[in-house]
Amino acid sequence: MARSTRTHRPGDFHYLVLRANAGRRLFPQTEDFADFAALVARHIEGCHIRLLAFCWVAEEACFALQVSSAPLGKFVQRVAGQHAQRINRRAGVRGHVFRQRYRAVAVTEPQLPLLVSHLHLMPVRLGLAAEPAEYPWSSHRAYLGVQRLSWVTTEPVLQWLRGAARGGPDAYLGFMREQIERRGALAAARGASSPADEEREFLRSLAPVARRGSADLEALDRLIERVAACLNVGRDELQSRSRRRALSLGRAVIAWHATRSGAAKLSDVARHLGRHPSTLSIAIERYRLRRPQLFGERLDDLSNESLMARPSRPAPEREG
Repeated sequence: MARSTRTHRPGDFHYLVLRANAGRRLFPQTEDFADFAALVARHIEGCHIRLLAFCWVAEEACFALQVSSAPLGKFVQRVAGQHAQRINRRAGVRGHVFRQRYRAVAVTEPQLPLLVSHLHLMPVRLGLAAEPAEYPWSSHRAYLGVQRLSWVTTEPVLQWLRGAARGGPDAYLGFMREQIERRGALAAARGASSPADEEREFLRSLAPVARRGSADLEALDRLIERVAACLNVGRDELQSRSRRRALSLGRAVIAWHATRSGAAKLSDVARHLGRHPSTLSIAIERYRLRRPQLFGERLDDLSNESLMARPSRPAPEREG
């Protein structure tokens, strides 16, 4: 049976799980955790990913993260590939360290606190620690404010918890206590569950992210017309084979806002503009660094002046 195609949508939140291949361990030695952390820190920056939380154990590495222009698979390929090469080289063996198919579940922003608590309680579920703060290879202590990890972004979850009339680490600590009490009440009501059962239950509890149907072609057409007007070009030029810098920028802006708003998937935009999805993805990644004001949340920020302004550093004349 063919595997389902993974859908990339800039701005989406994901629960990512990388598992060890049968008979292998992701972290055979203690120092492997620190080496893996350095890899993760390097590649979340290179892939423009926000890492919101993590927990790593011997046979599993779990993350809560938000993707940007680069597909999640790019991050997985770099981190898992380089980590596996280092472990195999040191042991003098060959073969897969990670399972070839990783798990990535899209979650909504309101689900992030639950996902973070699920990750930070993982060592307790597995019997590796009596409480989350005892385990060194999770982001729990960063949320408490007692450990600084510059490559972990705690603010989105803490902001969400502050909306519940709490504040900062205290909000997080209170939420974690609630989750621990809830877990204890469930265990008392139905008996102890295995970690695998708790994981399956958690995945079922995640309200499925609504699958988008066909593209909203009217909204996509309006976006194309708006960008064409701001650039003072015809929409036929945006849909042409020309690779002029202004047109490349316009296509990147269209693709970003169409996918962010849910009007269309990247593949739909690519089809509409007569480009390849990877070309648009590369253009988004390039121009988001040089023209960040065009890639915000609000379409209203688009104007003739903002599109026509010179970038902060020279951009290539041609798109990839």
